[in-house]
Amino acid sequence: MRKHKKRHTRPYGCTFPGCSKKLGSKNDWKRHENTQHYQIETWRCHEHSRTSAMGQCASIFYRREQFQGHLREKHGIGDEGYIRNQTKRCRIGRNGQTAFWCGFCKKIVQLKTEGLDAWEERFRHIDDLHYKKAQTIYEWVPLDSDVPKGLMERENVGESERLEEDDDDDRSRDGGSSGENDDDGSPKGSTWDRQSPKTPGKGSASLSGVAAVRQSGSKDPATANRQGRIWTCVSLSWPTG
Repeated sequence: MRKHKKRHTRPYGCTFPGCSKKLGSKNDWKRHENTQHYQIETWRCHEHSRTSAMGQCASIFYRREQFQGHLREKHGIGDEGYIRNQTKRCRIGRNGQTAFWCGFCKKIVQLKTEGLDAWEERFRHIDDLHYKKAQTIYEWVPLDSDVPKGLMERENVGESERLEEDDDDDRSRDGGSSGENDDDGSPKGSTWDRQSPKTPGKGSASLSGVAAVRQSGSKDPATANRQGRIWTCVSLSWPTG
């Protein structure tokens, strides 16, 4: 019963940046991350940042030299010994070797094992210490961010709604469709072609491009809209010669 419930609640979420996949079992989660993602060697800056939500710079780099240059130029660090130490401490190994980023702990976790055992150790850490204690993927801070996935998703939804509102305002200013219909039932002021399609010929269009053909009289509620007719989009193909 518990396993069946997990299939519905999908308590396991993908921990990789940019992926919102949620899964119902530990095996499904491990299989997804093993087959769909690959962690390349990365350095994550842990230096203090006043503008960061978690107080860390959180910039990531895929080359050692770039990370070291960032410490010197962005954070004004001149101590080469400190830079070498941070280069080792802030390194995330290729596909979970040496160390990995834990978005629940919000830090790089050093691994005790190597090879496939190290990758398995990573999964055990995330599952035993976090997922099994009812933490959710919405609390996970991705490797390339300083805010949890849940907050990022809410911000993305808010941004999408704002863009939709802007589009509606633009259409209103441009004199878009008023929501009324013309005599033939098409949206008033629309650019739909209300003429019957012409027979293909020289200088005419055939039924393989963007034209609108009205189908009326359909009694099937699955295919007819509220006006009792649907609009079918086809494409135009202009003959050559």
